[in-house]
Amino acid sequence: MTSATERQRDATRSDTGRRLCALAVLTLTAALPVAMAFANRSSPLLLSVAAILAVAAAWLERGPGALGASFSRLLRTPEAWAAAAFLAWALVSVSWSVDRRLSLATLGEFVIPLAAAIALAATLPDRLPRWAPLALAAALVVVSILVAVEVRLDFPLRRLWGGRIESFVMNRPIVTAVVLFWPLAAALRAQRRSALAAVAFLCVAAAAVMSTSGSSKLGVIAGAAVYGLALAAPRVAAWAGVALLVIVVAAQPWFGVLADRAIPQRGFEALKAAHARERVDIWLAFGEVARLRPLTGTGFGSSARIEADPVAAQVPAERREMLGVGHPHDAPLQVWTELGAPGGLLALAFCGLLARRFSAMPVCVLPERLAFFAAAMAVALESHGAWQGWWITAVAVPVVLFSRPPDAAREADQ
Repeated sequence: MTSATERQRDATRSDTGRRLCALAVLTLTAALPVAMAFANRSSPLLLSVAAILAVAAAWLERGPGALGASFSRLLRTPEAWAAAAFLAWALVSVSWSVDRRLSLATLGEFVIPLAAAIALAATLPDRLPRWAPLALAAALVVVSILVAVEVRLDFPLRRLWGGRIESFVMNRPIVTAVVLFWPLAAALRAQRRSALAAVAFLCVAAAAVMSTSGSSKLGVIAGAAVYGLALAAPRVAAWAGVALLVIVVAAQPWFGVLADRAIPQRGFEALKAAHARERVDIWLAFGEVARLRPLTGTGFGSSARIEADPVAAQVPAERREMLGVGHPHDAPLQVWTELGAPGGLLALAFCGLLARRFSAMPVCVLPERLAFFAAAMAVALESHGAWQGWWITAVAVPVVLFSRPPDAAREADQ
């Protein structure tokens, strides 16, 4: 009798766990992208909700021992050690930030989605439900339609609830859609649903073109170009991409100087709508700071108040004004500026680990992963703050999804 009761209890726990897991996947693939179109800072919250659901599901289905073992395996990887070193240095650097409270708040904004992504990577099942790519495809199409309608028809939906009526509020949802497309493409290719992938890509690309987000357009172009190259020569694309990234990251303190010299005046005029001149001026200003504080940087999350740091007085007057824009609009440059050479070296270490991962992957899975990598780096090098929670989420979700192909994908490969 007792044995039968225990079996029934275990079956109930397992069934509840499966339902919670399905809800976590639905939150990740459907709710998160669509919610960004209505509240463009909501993705870290939904990522955290998905993580809590996934942890609860794993606890019920596998038990605390197996759950702890999953976290232990994940946290013993080289990537985890590199991330721990990065976080430790970031925390130490807060001590010399000009605004420690702001730096700690920024660190929290960075760590919360990172921790949620780690929890998902440790607790989601090896195989996602076969409906997960369909949910993500539907979500990306809906987001694309919402972006196009709002931007082109003067925000009819936002006016219904008195939301913020400015075109840039739709930039984050479309950038999120651009990077989320690539794990979707990988899953749909494995499920032999290439036509659906093409439809989703056309919707996302069209919305990016209609939006005011230059970074989303750049992400679409970079991702598509690298995808085409990777289909033809995946290993060449992988090594060329990592080598280029190493060069770009290493050159960040001088990136503005190089861009200023490389782009002719005609180029700046042609790119006026993308504010190319202003971006290069920002890179010049923050590059000066990176070179003035090469060993320590100005402290994690200090870019928003960097004009109040004594180092700002050493920046040439004609460039100093650009320190007040909030961040360098270039994530690797922000790493160098705030964390100095140690931060830059840790970023280069991540490049090495990335190369190691790519070299171990079968060539058949490389194209979409390289395309995602290219799209994300194109966005990171051109616009948003490095530690913004929505951006960390936008990068983390595809990484999690790439590691969890849907059922049909695994079956198709066998």
